[in-house]
Amino acid sequence: MLTKGFALPILIVIFVSLFVIAGTGFYFFKLNNNKTTSSNQITQPTFIPTPLQAMKSPVIVKPITSPSPVPPLDITFIKSGKRLYKQTDKIAGNQNYPNELLMVSDNNLQDIKCSPKYGSTEDGNFTYSDNNQQYKFSNTKLSQMITSALTTVSIPGNGYSDIPSFNYCLTSNNQAYLEYEVWGGGGGGLNVAYFGKVNSDNTVTKFANIPNDGAAYFGCSGFLQITIDGKLYTQCGGGDGCCGSMSIYKIDSTTGDILRLIKCGNGSDPKDITIVKCS
Repeated sequence: MLTKGFALPILIVIFVSLFVIAGTGFYFFKLNNNKTTSSNQITQPTFIPTPLQAMKSPVIVKPITSPSPVPPLDITFIKSGKRLYKQTDKIAGNQNYPNELLMVSDNNLQDIKCSPKYGSTEDGNFTYSDNNQQYKFSNTKLSQMITSALTTVSIPGNGYSDIPSFNYCLTSNNQAYLEYEVWGGGGGGLNVAYFGKVNSDNTVTKFANIPNDGAAYFGCSGFLQITIDGKLYTQCGGGDGCCGSMSIYKIDSTTGDILRLIKCGNGSDPKDITIVKCS
């Protein structure tokens, strides 16, 4: 039989052990409960694809799970350099890039960084795709810029009442350029691409526009390169089903002059629609 002198310390040890075990269990229960509560507060955003995106194969839709870098206007830049293309690539078939594009020396080119192709949604937000994932976000300053750009365009018949697609580029001397589009007509036959400078107050000053040059669902893919004196080179085109075309333009941002350097397309030969012709 235990004496009172030994029993009291043993009872104290047992009581303390039970208290620690109970406290540990409560901690882990609370920790797990907090994790469940936090995860239940996360709502998956609804993504609205633009019409051009809807024509393509479905993309994997995921929310942005970590903060993006914060450049001017909180825009995500996905490409940068003096030339946003490979000089050795073919633009169509075996056709090289035009010499006028390739012959511009690096010393005469500005470093630029450009956004992905952004889309606008009916609820006032924006979308873009990167690495087969589509993202949706809101941006007050970007909304101000697009609202200003909308005042510089003419909405085509049977078209969207907003600017459904645009590209944003920033040069090394801090000049921002915007390529933005209006869509309309059957098969995008009345689509027009506009080009403007973005001012420090987020307003847009238009300096040129390129109407549909004969391609279904016509649009432009931003800028290939920008010279120190403000000459912009852009690639535009479109297509539907079997046939399409692609053109490269040079635009003077000071005068608004536009020169098409080359146009390539297929489908003009009914015997073989795979034949690509350039002019």
